[in-house]
Amino acid sequence: MQTRPALLLRIEEAGLLAGAVLLYSHFHFSWLLFAVLFLAPDLFMLGYLLDPRIGLALYNLGYTLKYRSSCSSLG
Repeated sequence: MQTRPALLLRIEEAGLLAGAVLLYSHFHFSWLLFAVLFLAPDLFMLGYLLDPRIGLALYNLGYTLKYRSSCSSLG
């Protein structure tokens, strides 16, 4: 059986998002804050204004799951 990594990654990310939404709802946090934090990794794209290499490095840093998980566990 041949697997499709892209499909598996999408299923994994959808599961993580669903879990985050359920936990956020359970603890009655602000949905406005959820929206802000959901879009926060897009701020890493601002590095492209400085230089394409810096932008690429910051973009990859912002979209790495380990980085996002560690930041959410601190908060």
